[in-house]
Amino acid sequence: FVAIVLSMTVVTASFDARMARQAARNLLSMERANRALQENALAVAAEAKRRRIVFEQAVDGIVLLDQQRNVIEANSSFCAMLGHDQITIKTAHPWDWDVLHPTRDSFMERWSTSLQESGTIVTRMRRLDGSEFVAEITRSLVHWDESPVLLCIVRDITERERARQVIADSETRYATVLNTLADGVIIIDTAGTIVDINQSALKMFGYNAVQLVGSNVSRLMPESQRDRHNHYIQSYLDTGVARVIGIGRELVGCRRDGSLFPMDLAISEMTLGGRRKFAGVVRDITERHAQQEKVLRLSRMRAVSGAVSALMPRITSADDLMHDVSRILVDQGGCLLAWFGLCDGDRLRVASIHGSDPARQIFESGLSSTLSAGDVAISPAVLDGHISVGGSAASDNDTEAEGITIRLGRQVGAGSAIEIPLKRDLKVIGCLGLLAKEPELFDDEQIALLRDVAGDVAHGFEFIEKAEQLTYLASYDSLTRLANRELFLQSASTAIGRARMDGSRLALVLLDLENFKGVNDSIGHSGGDALLKQFASRLAELANGPGQAARIGGDRFGAWVPVADAGSDIARLTQDQLLRPLSAPFDIQGEPFQLRHRAGIALFPNDGDQAEQLFRSAEA
Repeated sequence: FVAIVLSMTVVTASFDARMARQAARNLLSMERANRALQENALAVAAEAKRRRIVFEQAVDGIVLLDQQRNVIEANSSFCAMLGHDQITIKTAHPWDWDVLHPTRDSFMERWSTSLQESGTIVTRMRRLDGSEFVAEITRSLVHWDESPVLLCIVRDITERERARQVIADSETRYATVLNTLADGVIIIDTAGTIVDINQSALKMFGYNAVQLVGSNVSRLMPESQRDRHNHYIQSYLDTGVARVIGIGRELVGCRRDGSLFPMDLAISEMTLGGRRKFAGVVRDITERHAQQEKVLRLSRMRAVSGAVSALMPRITSADDLMHDVSRILVDQGGCLLAWFGLCDGDRLRVASIHGSDPARQIFESGLSSTLSAGDVAISPAVLDGHISVGGSAASDNDTEAEGITIRLGRQVGAGSAIEIPLKRDLKVIGCLGLLAKEPELFDDEQIALLRDVAGDVAHGFEFIEKAEQLTYLASYDSLTRLANRELFLQSASTAIGRARMDGSRLALVLLDLENFKGVNDSIGHSGGDALLKQFASRLAELANGPGQAARIGGDRFGAWVPVADAGSDIARLTQDQLLRPLSAPFDIQGEPFQLRHRAGIALFPNDGDQAEQLFRSAEA
């Protein structure tokens, strides 16, 4: 028993010892756990404190909203941003600050009732003093005290927005000014890549911005000049020697369709964003070139008009006039070909052609075949006294109504053709035809000058004709068309010279019509004139030509007759060859009429060896 008791005592003691040790261990673990909890609580408190410090000291405003968008927390920056204290902020509603959404419904509609929304929005917020500012709000979903809340970080971006607006306004002004310019503006980098281009340049070259921005500017130049342009840029970057920069130049541009046009180009250097750029100002000078060419053509045509006017006093024949005017129009006026045609009934006679080969050869060949076929080579418009330019007087399909200049001009390859009528006393007497290489050359100003040239030519025809008439009247009798006294003596002197050389003789005969005044009284002046014409015609025929017969005065005539036989009876010869035939009756108004006349004869060389001596001898 004692042993059992002792044994139980020992067991009990041992169990107690183990329990004590276990209790001690448990107590130690609990102390450790408590210390850990305390340390963790301290750490959590420290972290919460740090987070609170960060929350409070954050530059941006921070606000927590619950599901109903009530304010849970807000930091000092947010309160300061709105000008409210913490209590006011927590008792207010966000729509009280949102300028754009001032009611709960509009605010909730804007923000939604879902807590799953996140991202950044920009709105306007109102401060306590009523002023407003632009706010950028970044939203994210977080958990706060086991509940989902919306964390909003609010940043006042009023200055940033103002700066952005200033930049945007500046860019708008830049774009507006750039695109308002009539000249094209192209901005490239050092590699020649286009970084900006205005609307005028796009329109000028026929592209849109997407097609050009990012491509090399050499795309806008003829293919033969593209490598040269890139070389200019690289050479400038390497050496600093400006061959193009700051120097205006005239170049050739290439449009999208491949057509070329002249342009002025001025290039300047600038720095944008710390990088070198080059701005080129481009101006299409096609119209300026056209105007310069027009002025040049007008100057040439004015010179032609002046040369033709100066030509008039020196010209003595119509053929020379047309030849010289044609030459001037080609050599000085720059025409490809010039020709004159004179009307001959309903046909056209080619009077003069001047031009360069092969145009002249082709034109002459076509002109000859047309005329030989019997076609009317002058257009109906010109026949009516109108100028015909490039077939404008006819419809597009009525080529037969076009003038031959216009029709053959197509074969020659001329760009312009014109036919100008030559008129005298309102009647068309011919035409002047011109061909030119340039298209649409003959505008209103050119036509006005050419009309003056055609007028000068027509006036020259009249002047030459009158001069020829004066020359004729100076040597011939206007009624009988026989030589006058001066020409008769010149002709006799020539005949005497020949007779002296061959040893022949010459008879000079003077005839006086008797009582011709009585003849005029009996048959009238018109009848008398008709009688004189018939008498003169018979005398010229008997004397072997009008140059050997003459009307010396009103009723006095003369003739010289060669005498081949030295032994001939001059009196009988003259009687047989001249006087008896002249005594035959004349037909005046169906009635026979006979003229009486007296004759005086002088013989070379017996009665004198000069025409004047023979004339005086015959008078005696």
